[in-house]
This record gives sequence, structure tokens and C-alpha cells, in this order.
Amino acid sequence: MHTVAEDVRVTFYVNPNWDLLERPIDDLGQYYNLCPFIDLYTRNQEHATSKENISIAMAALPAQDVQDLLNGKRQQERTGMSITDTLGAFNFAVPKNLDEETARARIGQCVRSTIKSLQRLRLEHGGDTSIHPLKLYSLIAGTIHGTLSDSQPKTDDIYKERRIKIVIDLLLSALAKLKNHEIRADREHIARFSKVQCLKSWSRGTGRATFSAHSVMNLASARECTVPTDIAYSLMGILGVRFPAFPAEGLTKALARSMDEVVIASNDVSVFNWSGKHNGSPIRGRSLYASNISGFRVENTELQENFDADQELMRYFREQRIKDLWMAGRV
Repeated sequence: MHTVAEDVRVTFYVNPNWDLLERPIDDLGQYYNLCPFIDLYTRNQEHATSKENISIAMAALPAQDVQDLLNGKRQQERTGMSITDTLGAFNFAVPKNLDEETARARIGQCVRSTIKSLQRLRLEHGGDTSIHPLKLYSLIAGTIHGTLSDSQPKTDDIYKERRIKIVIDLLLSALAKLKNHEIRADREHIARFSKVQCLKSWSRGTGRATFSAHSVMNLASARECTVPTDIAYSLMGILGVRFPAFPAEGLTKALARSMDEVVIASNDVSVFNWSGKHNGSPIRGRSLYASNISGFRVENTELQENFDADQELMRYFREQRIKDLWMAGRV
């Protein structure tokens, strides 16, 4: 069930009796989509990946709300809410529509914006740190930098850019450490009852709409629709394309139009990766397309497993390349 208010879409999970289902990650809000990418941002940043530093950041958070304690909320859940509330108080703008290629740069940009916002707020109030965001930051930063065994003098101004960055990075790392395993379990559960387990990057939370057209077609080939053309029209959302629906045109024409839009929008040539000598499209100029979505079905699961393994290898080598470049820059 979806509700839309002020351009914000919220999903509620309910049982057949319309009772809300308990989800451990309900308190995350917009941070739900950010958390899986935080590790990409903090990778190779020693101050943000140290378990000791992350523990120090968690201990520096303000005392938990008494009402939360009375409600019996778990310590982990309360800590997660404290981190998101703290980042919100610092005016941290959560980036949207992230992907593996741009996450590091875009999260870094949001961190820099937060740093400038805190520094500007301090200047506007003439160095007075009694207002809530600055008072909260001073409390947390004072505890963190008073405990960290870094090389910078303890007397340094906690409003220096690097000092603020360390605090925000540690808060993000702490949030990811607390919530990533819950998010992964939640997405795997949703993938199971939605029957999209083959979209591995979706379950990891790092691929929301960057799947190949062939993967989507293979997934959709098992769907059962009462109206044949709905097999093609139902692909619009997940493929990220739009075209007018005209049920009288038939499935073959509708499928050809959807593939046209995919090629135009993304140059994804995996739409030609189908099999079956009787599955070629009879439409003039569209003979390289499949006439039926069943042509995309992968009967040999070993081939799909090999494809998934190749994707994992590509991801590993990409991460190694980034790490090598970072190491080279420090030499």
C-alpha cells in the first residue's frame, strides 16, 4: 500500500487483516537507501573504518529518550534513531538515486555541504554555540576528539573542516554498522516474496534500477497476466521507460515498442540476448527482437550462476582498482 503526501512516497507493509507488520528498519526513513552505500564512501578512510573509533562515536551520542526506554525499544534501534536525528540536526542532506559509480562522490559532496552549513551557522551567531545544532555538535565532537588517538592536537578548534568531517564520517559509519545487516535481511525477505531473487544487486541495496534489460525480461518471463499485452506494459517501471498503452496492438507489437524504448533510453543491447528459433519478431525491421518474452527465459540455471559470478568478479576488480589508485596517491 502506498500513500503520497507532499511528493513523499511511503510504503506500509500490512497483513491480510491490515495490521501493520513490524520492520526493524522502519525508523530509518530516507537513510534506508543510503546505508548500503556508506561503506563505499568510507572505504579506505582509516578514521571511519576503525571499530574502536566507531564505538567511540556511538558512546558520544546524547542520552536516549526516556520515552524510548519505557516503550522497550532495543538499544540498537534507539542508537540508530539517535544517529539519524543527529545528522538531521546537522542539516545533512541525504542524497537520492545513488549507484555504485557515483555514491562515493555524492555522499562526499553532502558531507562537505554539512561542514559548510555548521561553519556558516557558527559565524552567523558570532561563535555562540548555545543554539541546538551547535550545542549538539560541540557535545559530540568534544567527546570524540577528546578520546580519539589521532595525530592532531587536542586543543585544535573542533570546527575545523577536518574535525567536522571526522565526526560526520564516524556517525555515518556507525549507522551503517548498526543497520546494514537488517537492511540486507529486509531486502532479501522482500525479494523472496516478490520473486526477484535473481536481481542480486537489488538485495544488496546497491542496485535499485540498474539491472540489464535481459535480467528484467528473464524475471518477467515467469509472470502470469490475464491480459497478454500487460506482460509488456508491466515492464515500464522496472525498465525505466514510458510509452502509450494500446491493448489492441497485441503482445508482439507491445514488446517491440518496449524494446525500442529501452534501446533509445539506455543503449542496452541485452534485449537481443534471447533464444529460440520460433521466437523471432515478425514485425518489419524488428527481426532482432523476440516476439515472446519466454525467449528470455534462462532454462539452464548454471548459466545464470556463471553470469552472477562474473558480475561479482567485475565488482571485485573494480574495488581493487579503486584501492590501488588510492594507495598510489598516498605514495
